[in-house]
Amino acid sequence: IPVFSECMISFGNSCGFYYYFLVFSLAPFVIFSYEEKFWILFVFLYNNLLYVWFEFFGTPGTFEKGTLIYEEFIQELFRVNSVVSCLFFVALIMFYFLRNTNRIQKEMIRTNAHKDRIFSILAHDLKGPIGTMNSYLGFLTETNPDKEELLIALKELKKSTNQSYLVLENLLDWVRSESKKIPINLDTVNLSKMIQNAKDILNLQASDKRIQFDLQIPNNVLVYCDERMISTVIRNLFSNAIKFSYPNQNITVEVVQGPVFTELIITDSGIGMTQDQIEQIYAGKLFPTTFGTQGEKGTGLGLLVCSEMLKNQGCVMSLTSGQNLGTKIKIQIPSSM
Repeated sequence: IPVFSECMISFGNSCGFYYYFLVFSLAPFVIFSYEEKFWILFVFLYNNLLYVWFEFFGTPGTFEKGTLIYEEFIQELFRVNSVVSCLFFVALIMFYFLRNTNRIQKEMIRTNAHKDRIFSILAHDLKGPIGTMNSYLGFLTETNPDKEELLIALKELKKSTNQSYLVLENLLDWVRSESKKIPINLDTVNLSKMIQNAKDILNLQASDKRIQFDLQIPNNVLVYCDERMISTVIRNLFSNAIKFSYPNQNITVEVVQGPVFTELIITDSGIGMTQDQIEQIYAGKLFPTTFGTQGEKGTGLGLLVCSEMLKNQGCVMSLTSGQNLGTKIKIQIPSSM
C-alpha cells in the first residue's frame, strides 16, 4: 500500500489507480480470520479513506508534454483498465465467499443428516437390545427361575449386550472418523488370532441360527495394521454375515498370504446386497436400515465404518454380491515387514 500510495502521488487521480484501494479494502476479509477483526476494520477504513481522498481531493498528475502518459486517450485507457481490473478482483473475492458459503451449507446439511441418523440409532437400534435386557433382568429378579430358564435368560442377556456394544462401538468409530479423530497405531499383529477371537465373541449369535464358521486360515498369519481397527472390522463383517445368512448355512473365512498383501476373504450364502447398496458403501454414504433373515435390525453403519477404517490404514476392501446370491468380501491387509 505505501508503494502504491507513492505511485498515486506521482500520477494523481488521472489514471484511476486509486480504484485499487477499494479492492485492498476487501482483501482483509479474505486474508484475516474473525479473531483479527481489529486489523480487518483498520485496513478496510484506511483504504476507503485513501480512495475518498484521491476521488474528491486528489489533483491530476503533472506530465511532461510529449510523453506517452501525457495523452488524454492513454490516461482514459488506464482508467478503464483500472476499473475493469478492480471489478475482476471484486468478482474473485465474491466468488471466494460464495464458494465458502456453499461449502459450509453442504457441510451443515451433511452434519444435520448425520445427527438425525445418530438420534435414530440411539432411539431405535439400542432400544430393542436394552428393552430385552430390562425384560430378562425383571424376570430374573421377580421370579425364581430354574436352571434351564436361568441359562436361557443369561444367553439372551449376553446376546443383547453384545449387540448393544457393537452398535455403540460402530457409532463412536463413525463419529470419530467423521471428525478425523481416530488415532492409527500400526504394528505387526497376528491376524489368525484376531479372526478366532471375533468368532468366539459371535459364537452365541451364530449358534442361535445354527450357522457354522468354516475357518480356512493358517496359524500365526502376521500382518501390519492397527489391531483395534482390524478387530472391529472383522467383528462387523462376521456379525453382518451371520445376520444376513439363513439358518443352517456356513460362513467361509479364508486367508491367502502374499509378499505385499494378505487377503482375508469372508463368504456367505445369505440375502446379499443390491448394486446400489454396494455403490453407496464405496462412496462412503449411509444407506437405509436393513433387516436380517430373522428380522435382525441393522444400522447401516457397520460396512461404512469398516470401509473408512480400512482406507485410513492403507487396506483395500472389495465386495461381490447380488440379491439372494450371498456376499463375498475381500480385504487386502499389508503383510508384516
